[in-house]
Amino acid sequence: MKENELKKLCGEKVRSDFPEFIDIEPTIETIDTDVKKYSKQLGRQFTGGEKKIYGYVYEKHVNNFKKILRIVIDENGNIIKITHSK
Repeated sequence: MKENELKKLCGEKVRSDFPEFIDIEPTIETIDTDVKKYSKQLGRQFTGGEKKIYGYVYEKHVNNFKKILRIVIDENGNIIKITHSK
């Protein structure tokens, strides 16, 4: 899926479950999943391809506190994890 489609999926999830973050533009980060570079340190051989995973981070400042919503989604549009502060 393209990044615009992934952003749309995250936006739909925010609208349905976290309406206080609707008007906030997320910051997008790419999460590295290439374990081959750690194979020498761990003393093992790993097989498998590199997969792209994105983290969409929504930040909202309320009084002196920062509320954070983070949605981790893979390149196929599957939501892996949602975390948020209270």
